[in-house]
Amino acid sequence: MRRQYHSRSVKDRMYIWDLHRLIELTRRYPVQQVPLSRIAELDECFWFQSEPATCRAVAQHGNMIQEV
Repeated sequence: MRRQYHSRSVKDRMYIWDLHRLIELTRRYPVQQVPLSRIAELDECFWFQSEPATCRAVAQHGNMIQEV
């Protein structure tokens, strides 16, 4: 899997997470079931802020999701 990061601006601060590091740090955590309705990010537009959401870009993002 290629290097991936997640960033989020909260108030006046930018937070950036290295997903590979998060996966390693949480490898031994118990799996928890979470209803999709509790994941607010599903209703936010943050994948395509710097590029157009073309069909190709959406498909490529889907491929990355499958790899994870």
